[in-house]
Amino acid sequence: MYKKYNRNILGYEYDSGFLKCTLDSSIKTSEFSLERVDMIGNANNRDITRIDYFLTYTPFDGQKEAAEFETYTSNFINSFNQKALAYDQASIIERNTKSPADWELMKTTGTDVALQLGESITQLDQFKKNKTYGIRFSFYMNEGVYLKSDGSVSAEKLCWSEKTKALGPCLKPYNTADDQKNKLVLVSGALDKNEQAPGLCWSKNENKIVSCLGMKKESSLDDPSLYLTEFSEDGTEKAGTLIAKVITENQYLNKSKQTGKYEYVDEYRTPVEVVYLDFTGQRPPVETSYEADPFGDEDNIVFKQQECPIHPKDKSKKLYPRLAASISSIVAIQDSSGKFEGVDLSTPSQSRKNTRLENQGVMGNIIIQVNKNNENWVISASTSASNGKDINNYISPKSLSIIAMMWCSSMPQDD
Repeated sequence: MYKKYNRNILGYEYDSGFLKCTLDSSIKTSEFSLERVDMIGNANNRDITRIDYFLTYTPFDGQKEAAEFETYTSNFINSFNQKALAYDQASIIERNTKSPADWELMKTTGTDVALQLGESITQLDQFKKNKTYGIRFSFYMNEGVYLKSDGSVSAEKLCWSEKTKALGPCLKPYNTADDQKNKLVLVSGALDKNEQAPGLCWSKNENKIVSCLGMKKESSLDDPSLYLTEFSEDGTEKAGTLIAKVITENQYLNKSKQTGKYEYVDEYRTPVEVVYLDFTGQRPPVETSYEADPFGDEDNIVFKQQECPIHPKDKSKKLYPRLAASISSIVAIQDSSGKFEGVDLSTPSQSRKNTRLENQGVMGNIIIQVNKNNENWVISASTSASNGKDINNYISPKSLSIIAMMWCSSMPQDD
């Protein structure tokens, strides 16, 4: 590629900008020469959706036999494979006799379909002995195998920072009407390379920096951390607030129903939400022959199950709601009236202050049960206490408060 083939695309002189104009020495002794590189994209967005490489075929013996370059097809494929690349199209091109600087796509006879490398043998009657032919290798940026924008990192889009004059990572917008109003682009914004880190976001609509999730420069590459930041009206950077449904992938220990042994199982789960809950039941003591009814007892704690996000791999279903409960506070009350006078565990910061020590006995059993009923969680409990000779049993009593832990998981709750 030489100066006379320069193209001023989107305001950039690519030979003096960032594409080198020198060729490898081995290419200079080849029957194929790289004549030019075309970049096709959206002029408004300044993105690149396709890159075309034009190779001219010039036989060493000077005899331009028809479609002779087909013998090199396997060599091209092997060369691309060695660089972990695969072209989308390899179209046969011919020199325009009236305008030698231009090329034209050859078409399969009687169609508008471009003739591809490997098909020329069926179209020999189209080739003229003294005409110049070549191959146009095309790579698309938004499908198949992507080009490597910097030689090491695959990228769906190639983005260019006008400020730093360097390639940068790009955040592709969703294809909606809002794209025309506000686009976010993720680039490396600092001029000092030691300060650069993905994370500068720009609002095209508001023409200013907006909140952005990025990596701080002191974060280790082996253990990176992302920080959400935003900028005040005066330009001061401050911590931002991230609102999102986060799903993590990890393993947990599960007891196999088949073997009875504990095994590690892969799981997707959301962060655990912890809430403090208290029972409000004031039922008098029940007999030991009482049969538990977790759905019928009026003193149970009942509330709607949490909304869960879509499964990250199986888009046809959501994660399952999960809940586990444990004891927070318990009063071993011995009150035959069942009114639990002097007991108030409604707030964790006032549990001792609101609870008198009279009528307290020896604690017996504490059993907490969690069930699902349609779209609700149902939490029930039974406790027992003794004064040394009498034993009283209570159902979901006011003398018990719990901690409930809720999350969403790819593993369902045991019904």
